[in-house]
Amino acid sequence: PDDLRKLVNQGHNHGIKFYIEYINLHTDKLHNYYLTNPHWYIENDSLLDNFSIRKLDYSNIDLVEQISSDILFLMREYDMDGFSITHHSNMDELNSKFNKFKSNNGIEFLKIIESNQLTARPNSKNSKSNSYYDIDLYKAARDHFSGFNPDFVKLNGLIQKSLDKYGPVNLMINTTSTQKDERFITLADYNDFLNSDLTPSAMSYKKLSMFMTMNYSLPGIPLIFYGEEFGHQGDVGVDSKRDMKFHRALNDLEKKLKARASILNRIRN
Repeated sequence: PDDLRKLVNQGHNHGIKFYIEYINLHTDKLHNYYLTNPHWYIENDSLLDNFSIRKLDYSNIDLVEQISSDILFLMREYDMDGFSITHHSNMDELNSKFNKFKSNNGIEFLKIIESNQLTARPNSKNSKSNSYYDIDLYKAARDHFSGFNPDFVKLNGLIQKSLDKYGPVNLMINTTSTQKDERFITLADYNDFLNSDLTPSAMSYKKLSMFMTMNYSLPGIPLIFYGEEFGHQGDVGVDSKRDMKFHRALNDLEKKLKARASILNRIRN
């Protein structure tokens, strides 16, 4: 905890902001929530056919209270600048608690909602957040750059639609992978990556590099899901959240992609 506080403090001194990506839809069955409050979970549910993962039930108001308390504690304790959560069935209740916290403390922070149910422009009167994932563009870009279903006309049309809808300056999220999907490098290489020893082709890394370059050239917030900067592998669901690899564990292709991501960050800043 002290190391994290030091990191955030030093980052703030250099103009860097920090956001929590809070996994709010499920936990492991060994999590304290499940052990002490099993009624907070959907009964007889086994998320993604994984018997160790349990899906949270947001119809339970006590759960909503606990989740909001957890997020706000992390915000206060570590001086975070915002958070990201996935859309769920009780967003109104959760959102009211965050708004109350903002009002009582006189602070502003960034709320990012990962959702394909966007019904209001971010920061508008009816919006529950000031930032959302641009899901339609994300899906089309993944299909295009991976080679799964390339369609430049469709992609260009969605970019223009996004510009028309959200404007040239906005807080929409542009990313190459999310926690719900297989990693882009897995999609691009058409292989079964349950075996972590398999290495994607050099072309797959180039595809991911082009995808990241597009995201960094668009208005909004270019977001790198952890490990995408070097082409982390992983199938749909839990497998997409493999342990992080650091520089010494990267192969030459991964190091090259990571260097390109660093260049994009410097240019964008």
